[in-house]
Amino acid sequence: MLSRLLNLFRAGPLDVKYQGAAFRLYHQGSATERGALLNPDYNIEELRFLRAHVADRGVFVDVGAVVIEHLSKEEWQADCIADMLARGYAVAGKTRSNTMLILGS
Repeated sequence: MLSRLLNLFRAGPLDVKYQGAAFRLYHQGSATERGALLNPDYNIEELRFLRAHVADRGVFVDVGAVVIEHLSKEEWQADCIADMLARGYAVAGKTRSNTMLILGS
């Protein structure tokens, strides 16, 4: 309902401040960006994790964003996490929909 209301006021992307940074959110085609626009705490646990573990100017890659579209979630998650653990990563946290990994020392 709120998404429809937003579209009445402004079609196309919105430039907003979110979690202290400037974003151009394409809310009409992205549930994630719509969530960030409408809920200031959207994915807050994941953002806290990234702030704690990614250095300034560091790079974060969300491998599940593309892969999961082609495989069932359970198969992908088990295979991917097992592979990353075998490569020396450790589980640093979990949310409802994400497992956060860090490279072991």
